[in-house]
Amino acid sequence: MVIGEIRLLKRKDEQMKDVVFQTLDKLMTRGDRLQGSRFAVLDTSIRRDRTARNPRTGELIHLPEERSVAFRPAQVLKKTVE
Repeated sequence: MVIGEIRLLKRKDEQMKDVVFQTLDKLMTRGDRLQGSRFAVLDTSIRRDRTARNPRTGELIHLPEERSVAFRPAQVLKKTVE
């Protein structure tokens, strides 16, 4: 009986995680900003195309435009970690 309840809780936990990550994926794909006041801010930006140098060979390479995600922890989270 207890094992059945644990399996049910695990399934619900997996479903909740899936919903959270699907929502994050949708927001980040659209370029929206996600702000959790006590957790962090996830913000997207577009890095323009640029030329970079391979540090091993010194060869110049072209990096295309890409979207990046910035994670900025909230003050509450910073204090908790300290």
